[in-house]
Amino acid sequence: MRSLQVVQLAPERLGLYGDRGNAIALTVRAQRLGILCERHSAEHIDGQMLAQADILLIGGGADEAQRGIAQEFRQYRRELAAAIDDGLVVLAICGGYQLLGLYYRTAGGDELPGAGVLNIWTQAGTPRLVGNIVTYARLEFSNFPAPVVPTETALRGQNRVRLRGLPGEASEQFTGSCSSLGEREVELVGYENHSGRTYLGEGVRPLGRVVWGFGNNGRDRTEGAVWRHVVGTYLHGPVLPKNPVLADQLILWALERRGESFPGLRGDLPAMDWENLAHQDAVQLARREASVLGRIGRRLSWLS
Repeated sequence: MRSLQVVQLAPERLGLYGDRGNAIALTVRAQRLGILCERHSAEHIDGQMLAQADILLIGGGADEAQRGIAQEFRQYRRELAAAIDDGLVVLAICGGYQLLGLYYRTAGGDELPGAGVLNIWTQAGTPRLVGNIVTYARLEFSNFPAPVVPTETALRGQNRVRLRGLPGEASEQFTGSCSSLGEREVELVGYENHSGRTYLGEGVRPLGRVVWGFGNNGRDRTEGAVWRHVVGTYLHGPVLPKNPVLADQLILWALERRGESFPGLRGDLPAMDWENLAHQDAVQLARREASVLGRIGRRLSWLS
């Protein structure tokens, strides 16, 4: 078995939120499974890099840096699309997620064309969508604890979780129970900080559904996008150390692309203690934020 090649694109330009930690998490997770894994950085996208990579990581950056990367994406769009069609695994965070789409429309109405490999589009909005976020995602397998839906007692007899809506708006609500969750649905957590509102087109499914937080656009309760082996998300943190099951999913896809298998990825490797602690801390933070914003929303509604 040859080493997995994990390539982080332009970490100096697309590394505002510590997303390079995802490369470290993938390496550590693979090594615990006995899988050789090498990390590389590539300042520019090109055909040679795409041919080398098993997993491509794209983070978020400042607007000017993203414009430069967007131009490279357009230049190598065919090569990127061909690699994705061939099964290349991609994790794109925030600005990197947006750049894989059709376009980003600024507040002034200008459109920044994206790579066009994901049928998604993004437009700027206000206010910024900031805070801890919890989503339920459907993956191929789960070796992480099942999501815990608050009990009826905790929710005063109502099996409901209050979503955090935009300031001044009535909060939407998600209703559900443990029995209604898919057997392969897992809890993903992170921190979001974006002004873009992303919408999904035909053929692209959301990575998860928002329980606490804003997600893609703060309105339709979707978070992220999945198409083939491409995962786009607004979850920072970085996302993989807090969600080892997502790291395992990326590793599994990369192995399957090479015609290799690893039974341990089907659930034999539990999360480490620090991974569990980071995950649960993020859940608790999101719950507290949702509770505070819920009280503020109710007070605003009384005043209106």
